[in-house]
Formats: sequence, structure tokens, C-alpha cells
Amino acid sequence: MELDFYKVQTCHNDFLLLNYVYKGEPPPDEELPGIVRALCDRHVGAGANGAIVVRPGVEHAANVQVLTAGGQIAPVYNDALFCVGRLAFDSGLAGGKKIVLECSGGVNSVDFIDSTHFQVQLGAPKSLPGNEELRERPDNEYQKYIEDEGKGIAIKSLSLQRDG
Repeated sequence: MELDFYKVQTCHNDFLLLNYVYKGEPPPDEELPGIVRALCDRHVGAGANGAIVVRPGVEHAANVQVLTAGGQIAPVYNDALFCVGRLAFDSGLAGGKKIVLECSGGVNSVDFIDSTHFQVQLGAPKSLPGNEELRERPDNEYQKYIEDEGKGIAIKSLSLQRDG
């Protein structure tokens, strides 16, 4: 079996991007986890944190599935959306300023600012560890003050994740 893929990298993640939008049939779903494990192995494969499988979409431009290096289906990370956005922009799949993608968690979109800048809607910021949506509330303090060896620092712990 031959597989064409791109190795793409974001800030702290690298993925193998398998694109089946224009050509080829993806491996059967039951074989995909084993193939991804072998490909993502950093000693005998191409090495990656996971794989992004892009197929033709049913109602939108493409369907996106993410698998971990261990072959488990994972949520579609923001990093993965940026990688698919770049592929869509470079290949002409997007055809404009935005691409809408079918993902396991629902429909997501990537807006194109230019050839190297993309935007994904993350939703409202949330506090850690409570995962409480941050809104302007004068009675609620999200800042913690830590002091060590006579030096102090103010910390605001936030989580930026897509809703859904």
C-alpha cells in the first residue's frame, strides 16, 4: 500500500496530513489506527504526534478526522484546523476567504487573513482549573499572586478552547 502524506508542524505539534479530497481512497476505517501507529512511530515511521485525515465532505468542503500517534480518534485540535486550512488555501480547495469543515465535534470554519495567517473561532476564554467562562464580573478575581524568594508575580490562568 502506498500512502501520500504531508508532514506539517505547528508550534508544538507535528502531524501527518493524509489528503483524500482530490484523489485516492483512504484506508478502511478498521485498518487506519494500525497504519497511523506505524507511520507516527519516530523510530521506524515518519514520526509525528498524530495524523489528520482529510476526506471529501458531505455538506461542506471537507471532512476532518484526527488520530493520535497511538491510533485513537481524537478531537479536532485547533492546530489540526490550521494545518487543514493551510492545505485548503494552498490547494485552492477553499476558493475564497473561508473554508467550512466537518469534524467529529461538529462544523468548524477557518478564515483566511492571507497566505500565512488563519483564524479559528475559539469561543470565550475559560478559567483554569474550574473551566468557568470568563466574563466581566467585578466580584470574581481570576488573578493569583505568587511570591518566591522575595519576587512576586501575578498569574491569570486561562484556557482557550473551541466550544462544542
